[in-house]
Amino acid sequence: MTTSSSFTIILQTECDRIASQTPTQRVVELRVCAPPAQVSIARAPLNLALVIDRSGSMSGHKLDFVKQAARHIVSLLTPADRVALVSFDDQVTVDAPGTHMDSAGRDRLNQAIDRLEAGNTTNLSGGWMQGCHLVAEHQTVGSLNRVLLLTDGLANRGITDEEELGTHARELATRGVATSTFGVGMGFNEHLLETMANLGSGNFYFIAEPADIPGIFAREFTEIAGVTARGVEVVIDLPAHVHVEVMGGWRHELAGSRLHLFPGDLTNAREQEIYLKLLLPQSTGDAVLELHAHATAQSQQNTPLSAATALTFTYADSDVVAAAGRDAGLLQRAARVAMSDETNRALRLERQGRREEAQVAMQRALQENLPNLPPEDVERLEGISYRMHRGMQEDDRKSVQYDAYKARRRREDSGNH
Repeated sequence: MTTSSSFTIILQTECDRIASQTPTQRVVELRVCAPPAQVSIARAPLNLALVIDRSGSMSGHKLDFVKQAARHIVSLLTPADRVALVSFDDQVTVDAPGTHMDSAGRDRLNQAIDRLEAGNTTNLSGGWMQGCHLVAEHQTVGSLNRVLLLTDGLANRGITDEEELGTHARELATRGVATSTFGVGMGFNEHLLETMANLGSGNFYFIAEPADIPGIFAREFTEIAGVTARGVEVVIDLPAHVHVEVMGGWRHELAGSRLHLFPGDLTNAREQEIYLKLLLPQSTGDAVLELHAHATAQSQQNTPLSAATALTFTYADSDVVAAAGRDAGLLQRAARVAMSDETNRALRLERQGRREEAQVAMQRALQENLPNLPPEDVERLEGISYRMHRGMQEDDRKSVQYDAYKARRRREDSGNH
């Protein structure tokens, strides 16, 4: 393994022995760790857009807490940072264009926040894309560019299709504009917001109580401000005839024999795990099979970061492979991510009223992962499966989906509900 400035990448597997005569399935745990922050170096300038749903359902306490959260973020910014404010109901309004947060800029933005009032229906796509446009206008070398989208309702104007919005989020992330999403209450589409955040290289938050808005907004701001590895990309060179499945919903691309993974921005010394399922071919005469991985990013000082590693599998007879030890901890971590993927898929079926299909999918996944799950996980997942079959309440559905999201991303610190 090679590293630069404490930027590291590690590949591990539950067993490095594979069968010579038949294909072998293995799980690979990829870990990328950002360097620690250097307090003597100023953080990267932030280029943000706050995109706020002001549809009729946001009236009252919800909008009051949003205003409080926005003012708090403004208070934490420096003159090097730039922020835009966009609000939407059925119409999209640029309440404040991208403005540097000097004294005059703060005053203008706070006045725009104070003027926000609830209106009509929800043109989520229009507001979000306007925010992305304002951020893209002011991208500079070294800036951290992100749109923070907060909504409490369903997208019912403009683009409403999840796949189309996800495609736009992916394209914008490719151009350096990330998206984090915040769903408030029970009326929003959690799968849409998670997809936009996943493909947009940002974070998704479920905010059950409006009073939690300021704290969760502050948590997202703290993460953005603490980034020490920006735009992380991992490239894995796959040997011929290797089939790969990326777990956890991470943005990725497979170009020939190269797998590109995009974990996004990583904060101060944060380690991010990504799990891969590999189907490895039988031997064609070689004694070993190697995976090579290379990670790149930009540092706190806007200099290149680079790290590389390799993972070697050794071919052996089937009886030797069968007798080889397994890393139970790695298998348990991967099984939890796998079950979170399956839970998310089953929740989509349950929401569509396809309850029996949802339960069957959960039971099938449980049987597949049962050997690697602790009893408390099995009991919890059995309970979810039963509730899916009966039909779930909206608060239960959203809580289960958000817990699955955090498990998929290994983000115990993503917030609360």
